Amino acid sequence: MGRRHAGRPTPARTLNRNPTSPTSPLLDRTQLPVPSPVAEPTVYWRGPLIAHQLVTAIKPKDVQSRRKIARGRLIGAAEDPAAEGQLYPLLEWSSSIGSVVREGSTFQIKDNDKITVRTHPDVSFQLDRLEIHGRLQDGQAPVEMSEQDMLIEPTPEPKSTRMLTAVMPMVDAATASGADTGQSFPRTLGFYLFGQGVAFFQSAHTLINDHQPVEALSALRGLAIIASRFEQITDDSGTGIGIVVRMALDSPGELGADPETAARYREELLNGATSAGITIPDELPEPEASAIYGSLALEMRLAQSTVNGTYAAVGLHVKRPDAEHADFHTRLEPGPFTEMVASACVIAQLDLLKRGAMLFGWTIDAQKIDDLLEEARELNQASANQESPAVSTDLAE
Repeated sequence: MGRRHAGRPTPARTLNRNPTSPTSPLLDRTQLPVPSPVAEPTVYWRGPLIAHQLVTAIKPKDVQSRRKIARGRLIGAAEDPAAEGQLYPLLEWSSSIGSVVREGSTFQIKDNDKITVRTHPDVSFQLDRLEIHGRLQDGQAPVEMSEQDMLIEPTPEPKSTRMLTAVMPMVDAATASGADTGQSFPRTLGFYLFGQGVAFFQSAHTLINDHQPVEALSALRGLAIIASRFEQITDDSGTGIGIVVRMALDSPGELGADPETAARYREELLNGATSAGITIPDELPEPEASAIYGSLALEMRLAQSTVNGTYAAVGLHVKRPDAEHADFHTRLEPGPFTEMVASACVIAQLDLLKRGAMLFGWTIDAQKIDDLLEEARELNQASANQESPAVSTDLAE
């Protein structure tokens, strides 16, 4: 029955095949071609030869850890040197391998390090030196870097980064101003809807920071729709807070809830609205009719394509290094497209904040919000003019 017996070793090459069948050429080392002393080695045997060189030349050893230290000083003057919304000045440091070159049994590795300074706009960081500390073995020389080994290239921070960071402190300050003010039904439903809009903004912010602005579009669309609902709720000519009650009434059907459970839920909502004297619209107005949605029409079209998983979003990830090659990048380097999406997030969230403050009676710094809104709109328009997000017609080539 093919059972193994203790103490009876089975040759590895007889497992899972007929022992009488010929040996596969791919497994028979005697059939590997012998390198000619005058001919260039072929691709067929170059891999095993390199592996043999490395195995025999490299002495097994423990991993040699390395630590990098940036030493410098903060320059400038500010009451608080930290960036807005932060407790301390920050250096965000990310490292990657730029290139690896093999020279015999040794490897020359070049690192790429990106250091992002997060401080008050009037405070900067002056890098004095970069140190590398490692654990040495076998009397190896310490790691040393010369000026020729180090190239420092300042990278301007995207304008939208500061704008995105400035939004949440404004939201937190506004909601804190109403912490001691009770909200009755159905404004409690409105507050939950506001919170969902903020969650969409935070999700988009995280994705943008992770160089995924295309994927942030879906969160931006959710944020813009909620901002449009608050625009409609605070419209003097509309049905007011009854809109959020209609949204809650429609939600069981959208989720396919159990009919009996859905009926009880709707009854509770209707009784609460009747007691509060709230007028509920028969149907929701279209979010596309709102001013905030219309001001972000391009972003909303792109977001709809992304949510639907269409091919339109693919072109945003494809980059051509030259005329003959095309690469797909899951993460995008900051540029006009990222600035367009990020500034749209700022616009939608600040618009939502202003409408929320009107509804809930929060205290806000209106001038500060309007200044940031104007700056975000200018960046959004400029970025949209630079970016052509049309899908390439030659992606299949």
